[in-house]
Amino acid sequence: MRAVCKDASCGWLVYASNNTENNCWQIKTFMDDHTCARETKNRLANRKWLACKLVKKLRKYLNLRHSEAAQYFKTKCDLELNKSSLTRALGDARSVVYGDAAAQYGMVRDYGLTLLKSNPGSTVTVGVIPQPNPDDDPIFEKMLGWGFSEDPAWWSDIVCNWPRRKQSYICYCLCNCPC
Repeated sequence: MRAVCKDASCGWLVYASNNTENNCWQIKTFMDDHTCARETKNRLANRKWLACKLVKKLRKYLNLRHSEAAQYFKTKCDLELNKSSLTRALGDARSVVYGDAAAQYGMVRDYGLTLLKSNPGSTVTVGVIPQPNPDDDPIFEKMLGWGFSEDPAWWSDIVCNWPRRKQSYICYCLCNCPC
């Protein structure tokens, strides 16, 4: 079997033959001097494929920057990508990893109602910043809750847990504020 470079003027060549005695392929000739220019553009590297590759990277490195993503594709995949396609793919990957922020904040009130329903006697406060225009939705500020539970393992977003007789006193805060 013989393989040559796509460019006819390039001297790269590999020749291999089947060794039936050992049941393997053996390289007979190998000339490793590419004289042609390297191709770093690939039309098959579309936004969907780039986003799929970036999802794994974003899960490992949460604050992945645009330049780091470009360097990753340059070194690992030998691709030079234009800025806009990489920016769009990075945005798609971030929405997969982080989720849609607006949808998540829209569920805060439902989460508070679920806590109240499953744990009667609890107190849940959702703090919002009102908007000057009454037609606009308020901006989420913080969510605070206090309650008692027979089963402290049920609470998934617990910051602190102090045993107290039969019940556990639980405080939880779902924002990054010094409550």
